[in-house]
Amino acid sequence: MHFYRNNTRNKVIPLSITKAIHIFFSTFMINFGHDKLLQSCDKIQPGILFMILKSEGDKIKFCSAPVRDRKYVIAAYTNLITDKSAMFLEDSLKQVISSLIELSSKNPAATGGFMAASQHEGNAEEMLEDGAIDQTFAFQRQTHIQLHSAKTEQSDKLATDVPSPEVYFMQKVGAFSQQQGTSMSAFLVSDKIGAQLTSLCQQTGI
Repeated sequence: MHFYRNNTRNKVIPLSITKAIHIFFSTFMINFGHDKLLQSCDKIQPGILFMILKSEGDKIKFCSAPVRDRKYVIAAYTNLITDKSAMFLEDSLKQVISSLIELSSKNPAATGGFMAASQHEGNAEEMLEDGAIDQTFAFQRQTHIQLHSAKTEQSDKLATDVPSPEVYFMQKVGAFSQQQGTSMSAFLVSDKIGAQLTSLCQQTGI
């Protein structure tokens, strides 16, 4: 992330990189716990995990595929919110909750997977901005990139405990809001997210 911030013209981290980081963090938390992730990140720089969430937390909503990774992202960040809310910086807690609402309201079956750059119209600079390719590819080829992905089977560690990530999110964050003496609407960043929350309430029955 430091590389992209300091070596690209517009100082933007490609969406593909940000998504990969969120999925990695989530998978780590599901397997080892968020305390272990915090300890590991603090060895790099104290508080860096929450610095990343402050700048990139709104990108969580893009982690919509594959289905298992989407579930891990929703469940892991839900747990982080409810257990470590005091560590979030400034308004980043609202950003993360709103992004999780948007992710939870998306139908995972309707979301796509890889975007092949060879199927994306435009030059390399435009593809960088749209997230079709990242900067490392652009350094090597400026016009045409072919990406291939292989299907892999993923085991779901939460298959029994979290059959529905949407219900899990709504139950835990709803309880967290009550403990804070407020409602979930206090953590929304826009009216659009409010409409998605209403739809999510109807969908989950919570």
